[in-house]
Amino acid sequence: MSQIKVAVSLWMKIPPWGTAKQHPDATFYTVDVIAPPGSTAEDIAAAIKSQISDFEDRK
Repeated sequence: MSQIKVAVSLWMKIPPWGTAKQHPDATFYTVDVIAPPGSTAEDIAAAIKSQISDFEDRK
């Protein structure tokens, strides 16, 4: 199976008002994922979590 690729950036637009109101201290991210066919939700979630952690470490 090919590797799952994830790109992370800070949210570049205002999140929906309801979401922002419910989570006023949250940081919102834009996450782009390229996953090969057959990737499980768990594999994709793990790749996203890893990339967000790396992104936070670089900030």
